[in-house]
Amino acid sequence: MIFLLALLPWSAIAIIVTLMLGPGVRDTGTPLAMLSLVVGAVTHAITLTLCVAIASRVFQALADRVLRSRSAG
Repeated sequence: MIFLLALLPWSAIAIIVTLMLGPGVRDTGTPLAMLSLVVGAVTHAITLTLCVAIASRVFQALADRVLRSRSAG
């Protein structure tokens, strides 16, 4: 659920930008198609970084919980 909530705005932005660029995005080699690829690459880089950051924080919280349960027991 955490990933879904974090990635939902970025997915919406990618869809909106693609719709704003119009049908020229489908024609290979056009400036709009290249712009769409650049926007997609930037969006994917941001979402991948966000996913890695979220996963690391979730695993860090899980490790803290495990360490606390071991020290308490």
